[in-house]
Amino acid sequence: MSALERRDPSKGAAAGRQAQQNKADAFAVKMMPIIDAIRARGVTTLQGIAEELVRMNWKTARGGDEWTATAVRNLLMRRKEVAQ
Repeated sequence: MSALERRDPSKGAAAGRQAQQNKADAFAVKMMPIIDAIRARGVTTLQGIAEELVRMNWKTARGGDEWTATAVRNLLMRRKEVAQ
């Protein structure tokens, strides 16, 4: 059996998923103080936070310029997961 035949593609996929999750967790940790500061100024809706992040020129996890309420929600959900 060749080395190619012995490789388990599921191991590579699992490692890739773990690396992506680690990157997303690190991004969430980085963004939490910014989101907390926005909330402290009285902006509490997901859309409002998204608009503030755009106004402040914060890039999304993938380097985009446009934040959405859904992206903010996902970030806040990840915060809860990271804290557990």
